[in-house]
Amino acid sequence: MKQAARAFLSSLLVACSSSGATSGTAATGAGGTASSTTTTSASGAPSSTSATTSSTGGSGPSGMPFAYVGAADGKIRVMSLDAAARTLSEVQEIAAGQNPSFLAFSPDKHALYAVDEGSSTIEAFSIAPMTGMLTFINSVPSNGSGPAHVAVDLSGRYVFGVNYGSGDFTMVGRRADNGLATMPFSLSTGVKAHEIEFDPTNHFAFVPNLGSDYVMQLVFDAQAGTIDKNAVPTVGFPAGSGPRHMAFHPSAPFAYVIHETDSKMTAMSFDASTGRLAPIQTVSTLPAGVNAATNTGAEVAFGASGHFLYGSNRGDDSIVMFSVDATSGMMTLVGHTKTGGMTPRQFSIDPSGKLLLVGNQGSNEITVFDVDPQSGKLSNPVPTALPASPEFVRVIYLL
Repeated sequence: MKQAARAFLSSLLVACSSSGATSGTAATGAGGTASSTTTTSASGAPSSTSATTSSTGGSGPSGMPFAYVGAADGKIRVMSLDAAARTLSEVQEIAAGQNPSFLAFSPDKHALYAVDEGSSTIEAFSIAPMTGMLTFINSVPSNGSGPAHVAVDLSGRYVFGVNYGSGDFTMVGRRADNGLATMPFSLSTGVKAHEIEFDPTNHFAFVPNLGSDYVMQLVFDAQAGTIDKNAVPTVGFPAGSGPRHMAFHPSAPFAYVIHETDSKMTAMSFDASTGRLAPIQTVSTLPAGVNAATNTGAEVAFGASGHFLYGSNRGDDSIVMFSVDATSGMMTLVGHTKTGGMTPRQFSIDPSGKLLLVGNQGSNEITVFDVDPQSGKLSNPVPTALPASPEFVRVIYLL
């Protein structure tokens, strides 16, 4: 399987490393409705200022912060972020198929990729420096049904779409113009595949399969363009737990998986030599007394320092906060914060580590919180109303 993947990808790919990809003018791609409409609001470029101080005390990211929002109305919205006021202002609205439910960025910030759940495609856009605006490049099939997640490997050479409906993922070469190659490689992983996550070395990848109650373990070689099942292909979870998304600790050998079905979080040790995970702790993501049958877990992410881990609860409509011991990997509950809206499907922490943005899918708004670097707690929520359900939000800084 590795040789086959290498042969066909080598024949079609003009690979771009994260330092070498170009940001040039987007080419007109084959197919895809995403090129049909592009509008710009009167607000134009953002007025937010540059570098901040990170939650770890050092120099924060430089440039202008932009939030990218995927929504159920088939649009991606580019929004400038005023970090001090915690407010968002629309810069651009661009069509992206029927339902761009998850977005990903190239490491060089030259490109954005979106999965369209409605048409089972992956869409490619270029990102304009400074203004953050998007230009459609091309669209390719996800080689499955109902893609729910998209990711770019850490080398920036490959884009991965994860098909929830068909239980597989596709690996697509990233072209020199940031578009997507048209002959992807696919691999079956299990029932209701929900995400692909790369370890910090980019040598291993993992796919939580919600319906199979396991995480598939994969070996990845970005130089050769190969990916295949690990010698131990899966790590199991309790029946009916529904592993959905996962996050690696930024500096310690641990990973954390949020369960959709039973509203729990599992800490796992990670062996960087073999690429294998092993569960070490499982705890509830809900406040005491809340019935897990009324809730589903959704997203998981670390704060910038790695001291705090966050997860979202749809039903309780809250963000759970854990402190994490970097030596043992064990979690300790810090508390819960209501998101100020309904159904927090996805959230992210901005690169400065000072803000958490959560998309309240059920109440059509994004709420921005301050993050306390000492306690990990969230405060000072500021909501921004949207015309459609936000399913994804993430901030990048552009020069």
